[in-house]
Amino acid sequence: MKENFWIVNFRVDNCEATALRIDFTKKKLSVVKSLQLQNHQIFHHLKRIFSFYFYPHPYKVIFIFDSRLAVTHYGVISSFRDDYRKPIEEGELNTLVSQSVWKFFDQNRKGAAVQLGLNETEILLSNVSVYDFKIDNKRVINLLRHSAKKVDFYFSQTFTKRSFLKDLIYLLPRRAELVGILESGSAIAHLFSKTAKKDRFFFVAVKDSQTDLFFNQNQEIGFWNRFEWGEDNLYKKIGENLKLSDKISQLVVDVFLDNKTSDYFRRQFKNIIESELVNLIGRLNSTAKKMNASEVYLDFPILNTILKSGLKLRSISTKMITPVNSEILKNSFGFDIDGDIGVADLAALIENYFFAPAFPLTMLNHLAKRRMRWLIPATAD
Repeated sequence: MKENFWIVNFRVDNCEATALRIDFTKKKLSVVKSLQLQNHQIFHHLKRIFSFYFYPHPYKVIFIFDSRLAVTHYGVISSFRDDYRKPIEEGELNTLVSQSVWKFFDQNRKGAAVQLGLNETEILLSNVSVYDFKIDNKRVINLLRHSAKKVDFYFSQTFTKRSFLKDLIYLLPRRAELVGILESGSAIAHLFSKTAKKDRFFFVAVKDSQTDLFFNQNQEIGFWNRFEWGEDNLYKKIGENLKLSDKISQLVVDVFLDNKTSDYFRRQFKNIIESELVNLIGRLNSTAKKMNASEVYLDFPILNTILKSGLKLRSISTKMITPVNSEILKNSFGFDIDGDIGVADLAALIENYFFAPAFPLTMLNHLAKRRMRWLIPATAD
């Protein structure tokens, strides 16, 4: 049975809304519509598409946010039992989950407020889930009626700007179900933590004017830092060298990547690109070495295309760099996709559906959400 979806990806200055039809049983996904919306248009257009698109059929909605608009953190909380010889019963499990989820909340809300540049009263806990557990460092099918000294709960938690999210929820008609709220970079890093063979790595997303870094360290995953270098810097560098506007520079890059230039221009142009990319790659390499990270997953389509085309950047080592695109996720998780879908959109679907919890995780999630219910918007459960 096919399901209808809207995935809305909010960036700092704009957002992209993508309509999808998905057969989760067959892992088939079709992109129906994709809309680019500017800030002044967002609420007006979202209200229209939420009201009329897929009408009269129901659909599901996932909100994805940039790191300046939301904070998602993945981590583990360890609970130690007083009477570790006694098997775990439901009453004690309820207490363990309650204590752990509150501890995780207290650990992360201050940092989330700082990252978003808001007061703690201005941020909202939008989602919390338990995605794994262990007892005494071992995985078991069901932790009930097992004795253990320690229980580890693996949580994910998302904070957003209170007023912004509540305004978005207000736009949704009754036939729409909000099923996911997450910050895209952390969610993508979490997916790679499931497939990577390394315990310490960075996921890096290059935006128009900034680069965001997300760090995975032994299942602790979240936003790490950002620096002011983005795709616009590359176009500016090209424009300065060739006396072109940024828009024309973008067109020249496209022509270059399509191999439609002379060999002489190609050599000169490659030198210009390389001289600017060294700022990015050099910084990523030094950061990775400083943090003892063995790999950098990089979402930067231009560089990905350059590396894929076989062009070698002589003055820059790309040994630690692994280009990221939707194709990698598609192949890793077995999708059949009709149309173009972004890395963040595909990651959000995988995160919400292909790792949907089964028992006893469903029970743990019910307990965690019940404990935090008064903090989470009713339609964001």
